[in-house]
Amino acid sequence: NWSSAVAKGFEYRDAYSHQVSAFEALERGQNLILTTPTASGKTGAFFPALFAALERDPHATALLVYPLVALAQDQRGKLLEFNRLGGFNFPIAAFEGGVEARATFAQNPRIITTTPDKLHWSLGLNTLHPFLERLKMVVLDEAHTYRGGFGSEVSGLLRRLFALCSSLS
Repeated sequence: NWSSAVAKGFEYRDAYSHQVSAFEALERGQNLILTTPTASGKTGAFFPALFAALERDPHATALLVYPLVALAQDQRGKLLEFNRLGGFNFPIAAFEGGVEARATFAQNPRIITTTPDKLHWSLGLNTLHPFLERLKMVVLDEAHTYRGGFGSEVSGLLRRLFALCSSLS
């Protein structure tokens, strides 16, 4: 059952089996790590579930974390295209830190793309709290890059994020 969100933006018959399995797991509320080769449709596995979750809950938000700003910008473009082609109208923002923080959160985005360092910086901002209070999905893209010292830092960052979310709810 792909829901109306998926019917709008993604064709079930065109999906790979790993995309269908991932979508179904996410629909059941399960955590998921999807490991497949480059250009094998990982994005197509979580975009439909993400948009379906946002469509079901008009207050839900999602945080997408990418290891590099360039990748976050590229994926934001794909999100915007999926948003448009699917007939959705979810505000999508890129948080890259600095002076635009207030403006980013003032847009009341439903989806934010960011990087670990910018997420670290933003967790201290009270303006982020309304977004985090409604957080339903966190996507950590390119998980294989989070290893060694960088991986330890990202692990700590995620623990801090989840602790903050728990304290807000």
